[in-house]
Amino acid sequence: MKMGSLQKSFGLMLAVLAAFAFSASANFIMNPGFETEDKNGVDDAKYWFDDDGIKGQRTDSVSMTGDWAMEVFDSGTWIPVSQWVDITDGEGNLIDAGGMEFEISAWALYTDPDFSRTGILKAEFWGSGSKLGQEDTWFLNNNDPIDTWKQGVINATAPSGTNKIKLQFMNGTSGSGSIYFDDGNVSVVPEPATFAVLGIGALFMRRKKQNYQIR
Repeated sequence: MKMGSLQKSFGLMLAVLAAFAFSASANFIMNPGFETEDKNGVDDAKYWFDDDGIKGQRTDSVSMTGDWAMEVFDSGTWIPVSQWVDITDGEGNLIDAGGMEFEISAWALYTDPDFSRTGILKAEFWGSGSKLGQEDTWFLNNNDPIDTWKQGVINATAPSGTNKIKLQFMNGTSGSGSIYFDDGNVSVVPEPATFAVLGIGALFMRRKKQNYQIR
């Protein structure tokens, strides 16, 4: 094989790996910053829902980025604001994400120091209509400063058969205040081998280019 053909083939392989790494790090959440309102009105965020009654609404009084965030009320019954997150391939088809490592995160804050505060991020793994497992983090509490955004992060491996994640933002207090959530993220963590191959390939292409210039 000629050097030019070899370089083209290697370049194509690198492009495919780079595309995989990019898609793996993409956010699967729809409307992660609550910027788009639902057809029901400005208080509702598109793709998000409450399991029972009105436990949260969009607000522009605070936001991490953009103009909007989600205010989750103190319901007294721990009802979350949720979204069903589909795990799909590049064509939008559901895939079995079992064994994949996910990073799931969100930002939260509280603004009133007079009430107890607990911000909870929860992820349920689902497949074929059944709950396969769950992970959660209670990441915001009374020890955190008010009016300061804090990130909660879950790193978890999806059980076999997972093709959906039910993402939940929850206010776990029993006072009368609200927790504000913004900028949720659900993404696949690329395996280190992918980045290693990309690094080796980039070094290979650079050296070949240098050798060509010397000749």
